[in-house]
Amino acid sequence: MSRYRLTAVFLVVSAVTIGISAFVINVMVRGSAETMVLTMATNDAARDTKLIAKIIADLTSGDATGRHGATNAAPGDVSTSRSVSVQYPDLLEALDVIDMKLYDVSGATLWSSGGEIGQSVTPAAGIFAAAIDGSVTSELKRDADIGNTQGLTLTADIVQTYIPVTAGDGGKPVAVISVSRDVTEGLASNIGQVRSETFKTTAAAAGAVFVVLLGFVVVADDRIGKANLRAITSERKVSANLGHERDKLQEVNAAKSKFFSMITHELNTPLTSNIAFVELVARNKDKNLTPQQLHQLEVARRNAQRLQRLISELLDMSRVEQGSLSIQPTEFDPRKWLQDVAQEIGPTLQAKSQLLKVTLPAEGLIVHADRDRLVQSVLNFISNASKYSAEGHDIELEGKVEDGELVISVRDHGIGMTEDEQKGLFTMYYRVANDDTKTVKGNGIGLAVTRQIIERHNGKISVSSARGAGTTIRFRVPLRQDAAAGAVNSEARAA
Repeated sequence: MSRYRLTAVFLVVSAVTIGISAFVINVMVRGSAETMVLTMATNDAARDTKLIAKIIADLTSGDATGRHGATNAAPGDVSTSRSVSVQYPDLLEALDVIDMKLYDVSGATLWSSGGEIGQSVTPAAGIFAAAIDGSVTSELKRDADIGNTQGLTLTADIVQTYIPVTAGDGGKPVAVISVSRDVTEGLASNIGQVRSETFKTTAAAAGAVFVVLLGFVVVADDRIGKANLRAITSERKVSANLGHERDKLQEVNAAKSKFFSMITHELNTPLTSNIAFVELVARNKDKNLTPQQLHQLEVARRNAQRLQRLISELLDMSRVEQGSLSIQPTEFDPRKWLQDVAQEIGPTLQAKSQLLKVTLPAEGLIVHADRDRLVQSVLNFISNASKYSAEGHDIELEGKVEDGELVISVRDHGIGMTEDEQKGLFTMYYRVANDDTKTVKGNGIGLAVTRQIIERHNGKISVSSARGAGTTIRFRVPLRQDAAAGAVNSEARAA
């Protein structure tokens, strides 16, 4: 059924269309038959005008009285009202006429086959007015009252035709003859005939069109069904292949993460020992090292520490990909923590003659978080701020309390970023690519790891920047509840 859904819809639409068409055709057929009967009755009345006029002349003359034995008949002008009781049943029946009347131009009845004299004309004013102007006019009355028989009202479909009567000089009409014909049988016959002919013609044409369209729809439906089946089959194959490839990629990724974890551990252990030995030698207890040798040891220590940070970032990247980045929260004082961060980053900033301006939060605060991971995050922010700022430009580190949270901000006055460049800032391996940043070293790992650290603390991280106006990176971490309340009270007292 679903394969031939289009065919089913076509059949339903066709059924509705045929029903509506049948109704419209029925209405049109009825109107067409009525128009046809009206035209025919009008033509018949016009054809019989001379005969009917002769009848009226006979009835209103002395000859009519003598020939037909009518009473109260006297010769005179047709405009004179008089009562003539003469019937022409055979003639009227032959002409299908059920009633005839003679009106003067004002609409008063001069003569009637039913004997009604003096009554005013009742047809539509427009039709009678057209007859007065010299036109033969007609109107169709459906189910008109034509009399009573044994208490029952008789109705029929009649056509009333109004024929102008002119004087011998052919001037304006001096009277109007009304002829009422019974067209009930003729109208019904015509409606049936027209309906039958119209139905046959329409059914033949519509049937042919329907069969052709149905053929096209069935063929199209079949082809669409086959195409859909092929597409579904192909999609399932592709989905199965993608699933297989996804499993392979997951295996490769797991192997890669495992390799990174293993290799970073293997590299980190001897590197930590080397840094310790360099620092031990650099103490120069025997005072036998020259200033140049001490400088070389310091360079070696810094390079080893840089390599150690890179290995640490690779290890963190592996943990992030595996979802195993651990957070070990402790309670600590954020003021002391920020002071330690400033002290640790000092040598890095001194190399570019940069100064770190620190704004400490209020006293008495307690943060419940992984201290080392937050140190790692802030150092990463300050390191990036230093990289992308010119020599001698200050960097600002601020800690404050907002809405029960500790807010840490790192702001620089460096090259800044556009909105498009900010969108991928915290994704793995992302680096802003432009002429100002291509000479700056980096691997695009640090900020992605930092984002994971902040989010693992249920915190939020954000960035605001503009090209040429510097960058501000801000993150928030929750305070311990009693410490947060104390900070709010302290701020209220200070206010």
